[in-house]
Amino acid sequence: MEDNSFYNYLKKNKKLPRSKSFTQKQSPNAFFTSNKLSSHKVSLANVKLKSKLENPPKKIHKKELKPWFLDFKFLFTSLFIFLISQVFLNFSAYKDFIHVKYMQVFNIENSLQTTAFKARQEPLKESFIEGSNQTQSIPLYDFEVVPTDFRIIIPSLNINVPIKEVPKNNLFLRDWDNLEKDIQNSLQDGVIHYPGTPSPNLSGNFVVTGHSSYYPWSIGRYKDVFAVLHNSKLDDIIYVYHNQRKYVYKVTDIQSVYPEDIEVLADMGDNRLTLITCTPLGTNIKRLIVSAVPVEI
Repeated sequence: MEDNSFYNYLKKNKKLPRSKSFTQKQSPNAFFTSNKLSSHKVSLANVKLKSKLENPPKKIHKKELKPWFLDFKFLFTSLFIFLISQVFLNFSAYKDFIHVKYMQVFNIENSLQTTAFKARQEPLKESFIEGSNQTQSIPLYDFEVVPTDFRIIIPSLNINVPIKEVPKNNLFLRDWDNLEKDIQNSLQDGVIHYPGTPSPNLSGNFVVTGHSSYYPWSIGRYKDVFAVLHNSKLDDIIYVYHNQRKYVYKVTDIQSVYPEDIEVLADMGDNRLTLITCTPLGTNIKRLIVSAVPVEI
């Protein structure tokens, strides 16, 4: 009882010890429910709030792409799509071009030779004529069988295709639109003798033109027959067969011109062969011109 009286005395005079430790008669939860602890909690919350206000969390921003990089990315993507589509649409032309280039680089003989149009008689076995105690053999002979059609052969490029004549009615009428249609229709069956230029048996500039590439869905087997013309080299030999006569030419000049440069069709005052096709492969930006002059057989 005395202890309780003393305790009440101290409590009445507000002289309780300020220690944070518990007295024996204090409940263990008294400390956690006291106002002092609540004030500590509030102080701690204020410190945290103040810290957040003074040091707000940094926002993570995505790095914006610069305009020049976006332009470069667009150009690169467009170029990649263009190249893929070019190869896809002109696969046959590129395949022939690479094949001939491979054979030239590794010096592999081409299977196409002008002797493909030569026929030799089989050797005669025991073909002898006996007379007056002498044995004579029948001499063997060979002859060249020339194509019956109008044809051009370039052994080094594996080219062996017919040359087609374009109807000249629209040329005489100066109907250029229909003449162009006649040219495109004739190109479906081979290369063409360009209208208005002389034939190989006449003096002047004999011009032959053909496709290097064309739409894969178009009609005809000769859409890219002159793709390998890009592999031409100086001194290449070209054979032309016309009216069962053979004409031999040697390449003397290779150049590229714009479509407006029609001087290549003009008569230069000599005999020559001019081959024309579009360049680069898969485009018609320029014209590849291969010039050749006649040589003695």
